[in-house]
Amino acid sequence: MSFDQERVKQIIADAMVEFGKAYTIGYLKAVVHKIRAESDGVEAAPVFLLVKPPEPEIFKQGWLVKKGSWKCTWQAFNVERC
Repeated sequence: MSFDQERVKQIIADAMVEFGKAYTIGYLKAVVHKIRAESDGVEAAPVFLLVKPPEPEIFKQGWLVKKGSWKCTWQAFNVERC
């Protein structure tokens, strides 16, 4: 599969410009909504742009030790197997 690198760069640049505009507008709307709700004495519904995201769940945790020299021969210690 072949890609035109310049076209891919242009698509990424365009997407970043559009995302930047949409994010900025959405964030400003969320802030204004929160300020209005607080000034009216009403509890505003949480807006995802103003709320800290939840901590990711850790599925596996532990140490790996390389047993071989070139193959995928990792051995897990202190990690529950799937």
